[in-house]
Amino acid sequence: MKRLVAALVATWALVLVGPVLAGPAGPAVLGHSQLVSSSPGASEVLPTPPTELRLVFSEPLEAKFTSLDLQDAEGEVIAGGIGTPDPADRFVLVAPVDQLEHAAYVVRWQALSAADGHTTEGFFSFAVGEMGGEMMGDMAGGMGADHASATLANPV
Repeated sequence: MKRLVAALVATWALVLVGPVLAGPAGPAVLGHSQLVSSSPGASEVLPTPPTELRLVFSEPLEAKFTSLDLQDAEGEVIAGGIGTPDPADRFVLVAPVDQLEHAAYVVRWQALSAADGHTTEGFFSFAVGEMGGEMMGDMAGGMGADHASATLANPV
């Protein structure tokens, strides 16, 4: 539990201090599709496995170049290149997942904004069950906090 608290504190420190450290590069990224929220949330420990992952972005998504990879704590890809924009809301990427075990997981995403044609990418972690939360604390020490970054390139 102490490791989970430490990971959460590190994540918030990055959120609060990150924009200051980014300096002039920070505002250049704001016009691109950014991850606004997710279910499960970053660093969340769920009592039961989710049946789907939902990532909400700040701009509508281009389906052809938007997806996510679900990895286990060792970095093995469990499900790669999954997810499609929700037909009812093009700002939301939805990825059904099979029954997950009690463990820690990393979601690595890439999104192409349909509004400006630029890609962004990032990752966040979550866990299922108490043991998964402990594993996530171990992962945080090796990976750093949950992360998002922008790639200002056109994928075509």
